[in-house]
Amino acid sequence: MYKILIIDNFSESIVLISKYLTSAGYTTFFANNITTAVQKTKVLNPDLIILDIVMPNISGYDICKILKEDNFTKYIPILIVTALDAEDIKIRALEVGADDFISRTFDKNTLISKVKSLVRVKKLSDELKNKYSEIEEKNVLINYQLKMAQKIQQALVKEFNLEFNDMKLYSKYMPALYIGGDVYDVTVLDENCLGVFIADVSGHGISAALLTSMLKLLFKNHVVRNRLPNEILSRMNHEFLSIFNNSIPNIYATAFYGIIDTKNNIITYSNAGHCPPMLIKGDNAEELAIDSFPLGIIPTPNYSYKIVDYNKGDLLLLYTDGLSDSIYKDNNHEFINILKDILLDIKPESLSRITNILLNQFCNATDHKKQESDDVSLILLRM
Repeated sequence: MYKILIIDNFSESIVLISKYLTSAGYTTFFANNITTAVQKTKVLNPDLIILDIVMPNISGYDICKILKEDNFTKYIPILIVTALDAEDIKIRALEVGADDFISRTFDKNTLISKVKSLVRVKKLSDELKNKYSEIEEKNVLINYQLKMAQKIQQALVKEFNLEFNDMKLYSKYMPALYIGGDVYDVTVLDENCLGVFIADVSGHGISAALLTSMLKLLFKNHVVRNRLPNEILSRMNHEFLSIFNNSIPNIYATAFYGIIDTKNNIITYSNAGHCPPMLIKGDNAEELAIDSFPLGIIPTPNYSYKIVDYNKGDLLLLYTDGLSDSIYKDNNHEFINILKDILLDIKPESLSRITNILLNQFCNATDHKKQESDDVSLILLRM
């Protein structure tokens, strides 16, 4: 049963309007002054207000404006009753928020027709507000879950600033959303060797974050002393394929794993389709590149490994493609050349300073901002 509040100080009009509306199945309520009108509107939350322009002490325009400026009552349609059909009256009524008009000499059919139309608008408005409230509740829940997932991922992918046998390491992790698809890990293998792993899974957001958790677990299960990097990537690829078994399309991950031997000053590394790290040796820049397939593409990718030496003070950069794709997605060759020039130029700077320079150059981002297009992860090592 739809509720209609009639605000009028003429009892004859109230009786007539109420009679017509009651016979049409509506429930009517009455108010003859501003105080009663506002109170009843908030208590009843009517589906329609019928308001006479002529009221004692305050005009119907002012009442309409008060109701339309109140957040609780502004969506209730208002039908203005006026003795005159002048254009200036309608314009003024529209300016204060009226939804329709009817002359005081109305007939029953005209009144009922306008009431039905405005009540339908109110019903649609209520349904829209209810849907919006449902969406807001779901958004609150989703945001809570995202923040919890973010905390879990931050525990898995921790930024670090540490030393190992006089070698300095610094990392930065910047997901495109609350959570992302990059993952890295640094593992002490023995008193001389350190394992450095970085990967980037397909996609972004929640699904990518779940994949990174699985990928890090696979890595931790296989990173053991004296096992070559290509063997670890091969075993990870085998398990990756076993888990998904082609059941989900476009699921893969690029990965790089290197073992840094600080006693012999060598890096033994393998690559599964990942961005080649950049080694700055003296006045030269060298990519640690090996052509290979990402994890999860083919059953037998035959990963190989290489060994490169380094000197004390050399700089090693590992990164994900978010660094290049922000600006140079379609011109990787230009990106590599610029990256080499920058690293050679700023090599003496602190690792944190180098990180900020790279992010500002390639991502137009400061240290604390998240990327909008892709996740960005960096690991810098001062050998």
